[in-house]
Amino acid sequence: MYWESYNVAKIRGKYLYRFMSKERLEQFLNSGNLWFSRADLFGDKMECFRLSDISGKSFDYDSILSRKKKHLICCFHEGNNESLAMWDTYFRKDKDRRNFSIRFNRAELVNLIESKNKIRIDIPEDTQSLIHGKVLYRSLVGLAPEKVQTKTVKHVAFRKEASFSYEREYRFDIRVCSDFAENGHSLTLDNVYTLNFDILVNPLLNQPQYKKERKYVKSLGFESKLSDSELAKWLNKV
Repeated sequence: MYWESYNVAKIRGKYLYRFMSKERLEQFLNSGNLWFSRADLFGDKMECFRLSDISGKSFDYDSILSRKKKHLICCFHEGNNESLAMWDTYFRKDKDRRNFSIRFNRAELVNLIESKNKIRIDIPEDTQSLIHGKVLYRSLVGLAPEKVQTKTVKHVAFRKEASFSYEREYRFDIRVCSDFAENGHSLTLDNVYTLNFDILVNPLLNQPQYKKERKYVKSLGFESKLSDSELAKWLNKV
């Protein structure tokens, strides 16, 4: 089984960014693994929906939920620079704040993940498809039923409402045949010390905390991976 690319023809961004808390960063640095979360655990209730699910008077949430449990997804932000908005979204507690981001060259990461299928490890046995590419954003809220049906996409895991378009999301999707029992799946990339990636610190942190988090990364032995973003320079953190 091979990875299939989707909606990649017009991509111009050089990098893929994965924003994460300190706990998630530690997990990555300790393992070299990328976490593929089951789609039903994402905040967007309309993940993986089909147009037929919303064609009636009410949404068919049960059908959508069942489908979500068959999709294991790893999300990135695609671009040449990190998004200021992406740093401080999706957290409710301070410990979950996205104080860090790991940045990969997009082409290199795609090639690395695509190589994993060749040795038949790191993916669930009942995997049905492996797809990576950029999410398509379609405005459906308040749209007339006849116009909704014109918003079809080939792969349901790659459609999101247009209000999320600031995310510029790039996904790797493992679709399995039956409901996945665990919360997600870890895919091993490589020895973390030989991987080519950068670690960025949240430029929205106040200056003392920004420096503290940089010092923390150095204490873990990853000083060579630290990189100050243009946003950090613009916000006078360095």
